Amino acid sequence: MSENDSIYGTTLSQESMKVIAESIGVGNLPDEAAKDLAEDVSYRLKEIIQ
Repeated sequence: MSENDSIYGTTLSQESMKVIAESIGVGNLPDEAAKDLAEDVSYRLKEIIQ
């Protein structure tokens, strides 16, 4: 697998979303919301980078 393949397959995790939410004062982010946010943010970042 090349380096580019791993970049395009990278996504943020639910745990990352929970940590980010807690850092801005949003506590107890539900798992489903963290999962949805992780998918959405990952998609949007890939779009911006391209």
